[in-house]
Amino acid sequence: MRHINKTVVPQEFTDFIRKSQPKTWDDIYQTEQGRGVMARSRDYMLETEQQGLSGYTELPIQNSPGKHFDHFRKRVLFNSPLDVFDWNNLIVDAHCRDYGADCKDKTIHSHDDNLALINPVAEDPHEFFTYDSDGNIVPRLGLNVTNQKRAELTRAAFGLNHLHLKKRREQLLNLLRSYLSADIGVEAIMDACKPYGFLSFVEYVLENREVYAESR
Repeated sequence: MRHINKTVVPQEFTDFIRKSQPKTWDDIYQTEQGRGVMARSRDYMLETEQQGLSGYTELPIQNSPGKHFDHFRKRVLFNSPLDVFDWNNLIVDAHCRDYGADCKDKTIHSHDDNLALINPVAEDPHEFFTYDSDGNIVPRLGLNVTNQKRAELTRAAFGLNHLHLKKRREQLLNLLRSYLSADIGVEAIMDACKPYGFLSFVEYVLENREVYAESR
């Protein structure tokens, strides 16, 4: 999970919401125009704000048939139009019951727990998480009690250490170690690793290359 820098809201999205005045999220998808606006807005958000990665797991999802808008503040808990149609409350993810947005929707059932989650739009997850030598996401050392609990809740709610994600990061770590042993430059490594996602993990390994090289 990494910080998402929100950009200017697409004018098409703003105009459609203003003109159609939907009362619920589902109302948007009742017309072909609405479905088109939302598909284009979703793809714009994914490419422009999220670099083609899931806003929670950092898996590459550009070509996923299940990519969709997720409401960070769940609609079932925060159903005011100010929340439902808030661009800053929308994050693109792909459907998977075991991790990411779908996992969050299954595990978070209260306002307090939803608000306690680390919000990648309003906060920088790098201030809350690091990685161990095997690529597991762990709460950053030195967090106060409240933020320690928030980090643990967020990691569990989004399934960030699910076996599949850990395996993908472990495979990426092996690739990174091979690049580092070949003395390839940082920029070249970053470019080579882009198709694999997990940008935060790649950056972390490169910033701590000596630790990861020694832990082989």
